[in-house]
Amino acid sequence: MAYKNVSHVENTLKGHRKFKEDKHRVSNLKLEILKILAIEDRLELLPVLKRALGSAANALFQLKVSCSGKPEQPVCEEGLQGLFRVTYDLVVAAMQVVQGIQLMTIHDALKLFDDSQLERKNMTLIETVEKAYAMSITVEEAI
Repeated sequence: MAYKNVSHVENTLKGHRKFKEDKHRVSNLKLEILKILAIEDRLELLPVLKRALGSAANALFQLKVSCSGKPEQPVCEEGLQGLFRVTYDLVVAAMQVVQGIQLMTIHDALKLFDDSQLERKNMTLIETVEKAYAMSITVEEAI
């Protein structure tokens, strides 16, 4: 799903001059996800997954900045939602690879995020993006 979502975001940003740098970051993230998909050895997966999470967090944060004041624009809304989904997918993937304290840390970060979504059903897209960004940073540091 992460690859499908990042491809959608890349297509959404295509042709919008204002989002040229954001599209570049998303294209780099797409390459990181392709690397993940090509790896067969679990031990080799963790550092690549960590880089992808960092790239996803950066792309999410920077697109949020680019969309500041106008997150309801279709390109911003689709882009932010797509990057949020990519980030979430990468966090779930990380849970499949780690063990012990890392797994507990990631589980707690994911639960905190999910609980915040349930408690605040009327959360704005920007609030959701900020929570997803915080979750991705926590998970990246854990692995």
